[in-house]
Amino acid sequence: MDSTILNILPSLHKAKKLIYYYLDMHDFAYSVDIKGFGDEIYIPLVRWIRCMLAREFHISCVLTIWDVIFANGSPLFNIDSFKSDSLHMLDFVCLAMILLLKNDLMARINEKVYILKRFSTFPPVEPTLIISNALKLKKEHL
Repeated sequence: MDSTILNILPSLHKAKKLIYYYLDMHDFAYSVDIKGFGDEIYIPLVRWIRCMLAREFHISCVLTIWDVIFANGSPLFNIDSFKSDSLHMLDFVCLAMILLLKNDLMARINEKVYILKRFSTFPPVEPTLIISNALKLKKEHL
């Protein structure tokens, strides 16, 4: 994708980084299957990022997840672009969510509408499960 477009749409860049970088490193075969759905798969991921998961969970769960995101944010400063990535933990929370969907999605891999709907309406999950998985993923990737 053209780097100019990614600069305009940082949330799309972050969504693509989830699949093309983090998921590739963690589970390449699953990543290939997800990429096979084309650009439509990034629409719910962009919403996850832009809304910081506020539309995916009940507010009490969102606040718990936000506590972890903000407490574990690593403020990295990029001098060239004058941007801060203090929400780095959000990447790992989203990655944990994508991995939690794996078994369900792989069982119905040929049903594109089901897959997109699953990403758009995340199933009820205890936030502690997502948080613990995200913290493990962060530790693995650092």
